[in-house]
Amino acid sequence: KQSNGVDLKCAGIMHEMGQIQSQEGLWENAERAFRESVRIRTIHLGQDDSLVADSMHRLGLVYKHCRDYPKALKYLEGSLRICKSKLGSSDPQIADIFHSLGEVHAALENVEKSIFCYDKSIKINTDIHGGNHDRVALAFAGKGKALQLAGQLEPALEALMGSADIMKVNKDFAGREESGDVLAQMGSIYSQLGDALSASSSFASALTTYKELFGARHAVVADVLQLMADHFVKYKEFERGYSCVKEALALRENLLGEKEIASADSHYCMGEILFVWSENYDAMNSFEKCREIYRMKLGDSVLPVANSDHYLGCISERNGDYDSAAQYLQDALVGRKRHLHEHDSDIALTLSRLGHVYFKKAEYNLAATTFSECLKIREINRGTDVDSQIEVADTLFDLGQSLQCTLDTQRSMQLFSDALKEYKRHLETQSDIRIAKCHSCLGEIYEKENQLPRSVKELLKATHIYESQLGSDPPEKTIKASKGTDDYAGLAETLFRLATAQDRLGEEVTALKLYRRSMKLYKTLFGRDSLDVAKILNRLANMKGRGGSVDKAMILFDESLRIRMLHLGSNNEEVAETLFGMGIVFEKRRDYGAAMKAYSDCLRIRSSKFGSDSMEVAQVVVNIGVVRGNKGDFEGALKSWNKALSIYRKNGLENDDTLVSTVLSHMQLANELKNKT
Repeated sequence: KQSNGVDLKCAGIMHEMGQIQSQEGLWENAERAFRESVRIRTIHLGQDDSLVADSMHRLGLVYKHCRDYPKALKYLEGSLRICKSKLGSSDPQIADIFHSLGEVHAALENVEKSIFCYDKSIKINTDIHGGNHDRVALAFAGKGKALQLAGQLEPALEALMGSADIMKVNKDFAGREESGDVLAQMGSIYSQLGDALSASSSFASALTTYKELFGARHAVVADVLQLMADHFVKYKEFERGYSCVKEALALRENLLGEKEIASADSHYCMGEILFVWSENYDAMNSFEKCREIYRMKLGDSVLPVANSDHYLGCISERNGDYDSAAQYLQDALVGRKRHLHEHDSDIALTLSRLGHVYFKKAEYNLAATTFSECLKIREINRGTDVDSQIEVADTLFDLGQSLQCTLDTQRSMQLFSDALKEYKRHLETQSDIRIAKCHSCLGEIYEKENQLPRSVKELLKATHIYESQLGSDPPEKTIKASKGTDDYAGLAETLFRLATAQDRLGEEVTALKLYRRSMKLYKTLFGRDSLDVAKILNRLANMKGRGGSVDKAMILFDESLRIRMLHLGSNNEEVAETLFGMGIVFEKRRDYGAAMKAYSDCLRIRSSKFGSDSMEVAQVVVNIGVVRGNKGDFEGALKSWNKALSIYRKNGLENDDTLVSTVLSHMQLANELKNKT
């Protein structure tokens, strides 16, 4: 200091201080010391002196530890240049610099440069020390990590195995954590390569090594436990995975803190397992915790937040909170599109779930658009493996359902047919319920297209598959235990569709049995007050009314109306449907006042929902005219029928249409009766 800090002895002291501060983890102080040492040595010795290179090397290592990789690269490359000119190409210090450069290039994802540097380090150290030296083992380990980063898993494993072999015979590695690091890395690669047994063995050896070195309560033990948990989740060994991640989370929260990223990673893994087990409340809690930590530590727009949002959306969907599900999944989609390739399978997965949520919210156009985008990605990613083929078939089916609800019948029929072909080609059994779903949806379309025999044929195929998997009369306990699946609901819906087709074919006895079977399933699944039960009650009421059992019909309509009003309120088309049926029964009872009230309420709902010139409104107006005619109000009846006729004309119906000719016949009769009276 008295010599103004330019004495070489001062530079040497600063260099030694930097080394001590590095060992103590005082990185800012170490940086200042090494920078000063570089400055003084450069003044006295010039830029190309080996002592300057030594201080630059140490300064580069400090920047590497602080993750300031561009500065680390600058000083390490500067040191390497000097050492090559002063020491030759095979000096131990040059090997050390190459090793450090390998680490820095790997961190910067310059994989080829990283591997080049590690290879240089391996060659120099082998030439100087022999093939079993500890520095050779560490260089092989670094090369293995770089190769894994590049996705070259088998070469990476080969490099790590070379490192592990040296460590086994080199006594210098006894009691060193690097051996555990290599074993853990090998476990990770074995897992990626699909060798579950070798992965488990490597992880177990790494865990034993770390516990012997540090004891059971150490952060590195938690890291290996987390790697093991991720591995077990990948191979669907969820019990073992849960045991590992539970221990990892407890260690991380105790040793590092509850709000650290490592703890968030464990919460995320635990959430994945709980999600698979349908433990929705606990899974939601885990994903909310990890999402909060990720946002606090990394910001709102990072990929881990998007991944957490995806699961939170899926759980909200399961819980029936479709608005929250849609918001979470929309956020997840934005985040994943920001960070992943545009055709990444995770983007398709989020699109698929979001499409299902839109479908459940009855936003069918949005659902169709979302499934279309999902289908494009899955078609691009379609490989020869069965899973990717099935994903395409699933999306074809989902898109078909959405378009069916938008009344795009032809496209939906084609999509169901395409999905059916894919399922039959790639599923292990022809009795898979996904095949049944395709037959069921095709059957519904044929019924609406008035192709009733063809509809029955498709629906019978679907019913036989469902019954082969679920039984023809499954026990109530079995049905209730099937939470998380919609198989029994699919059977109930298929029975309902088949009953509808048989009813229209005049097979009332068969239809009645099918309706009752369907209603029994719906009651067990969703309770006596579910909308599906109301739907069947409405159909049964229509059947009873047609058969003349008007009192029984009215009891069934009353119950259907009560359930529908309970869920949907008073301004819904399903409520209007029930009111229309009640109006017909009241007519048959000759209770024209009650019939007029039911029809008027129905007309109000349909006018607001479909518009005053819709065919749905015309249907009600015709029946109002009939009630007025039956009451002797022929002027009122003719007025109603003229209105209905006007609506038919606006909708393109001609005189030869059955609906138009029926109204004209009513009007002719009303005019005759009017003239007589």
